[in-house]
Amino acid sequence: MTSTSDFSLIRVTSSKDDDFKKIVELDQTEFSRPWSDASWMDVFEGETKQLFCLKRGDSLIGHTLWQLSKLEELAHLLKIQVAEEFKGQGHGYTLLIESENLLISNNFKKFYLEVESENTPAIHLYNKCSYLVVHSRKSYYDDGRDALFMSKDS
Repeated sequence: MTSTSDFSLIRVTSSKDDDFKKIVELDQTEFSRPWSDASWMDVFEGETKQLFCLKRGDSLIGHTLWQLSKLEELAHLLKIQVAEEFKGQGHGYTLLIESENLLISNNFKKFYLEVESENTPAIHLYNKCSYLVVHSRKSYYDDGRDALFMSKDS
């Protein structure tokens, strides 16, 4: 866990954790393409995924979910989400940078993600966090939207 002022970044390790339930609820109610319950339960199978949440007191601000490859020292950002009432306050930046820092401390050196090419706020955040576009793909998503692939080295 890391702490910056009155915020805490916590690694969620169990589906029985109250934070996990809040994360799934946030995903189901506010994400454009929410995951199924089965996909969320898969998060804790094996050691290839890490889920972090940013909190202030008992309030869930947001979360990141990473797919990890220790052999390649590579972390793939699967999800990042900030609750609607906390958007536009810099929490996405804090969440992304602090979760990357925890992964860096565990010897992860490369980071990548995909983002909808029309998702300007997310692309702005990733650029601010030093991600660079390395590839694009037409009709990547099920609904036909295009994607940008972005990466950075620590």
